[in-house]
Amino acid sequence: MQAIDRLRHEAADLMEKYSVPGMVLGVIVEGEAHTAALGVTSTAHPLEVTETTLFQIGSTTKTVTATALVRLVERGDLALDDPVRSHVPDLDLADDAVAAAVTIRHLLQHTAGWAGD
Repeated sequence: MQAIDRLRHEAADLMEKYSVPGMVLGVIVEGEAHTAALGVTSTAHPLEVTETTLFQIGSTTKTVTATALVRLVERGDLALDDPVRSHVPDLDLADDAVAAAVTIRHLLQHTAGWAGD
């Protein structure tokens, strides 16, 4: 059984377990991209999911961003307690003292001290 077939089977089981109506998954195996589309786009208006179906990204980028930052920490390119301004010098907030003091760790832990976007 190919890797994508195993993933498709596992994903279908998890979709049923967690009541997920549809999804697209992808994996690269030995340099070759494989995708699988499962389920429907919505329970209210069920259209078949295809490999080109667009989904709202939600908070997925938080995990990707945090992973990338931690990899940079592992490489020694930055530290979690670096002020954000040491890497993004033009960071501009309503309170300049906060902009100067906020660290990468604050952003990752949502403890920077402000509410909203």
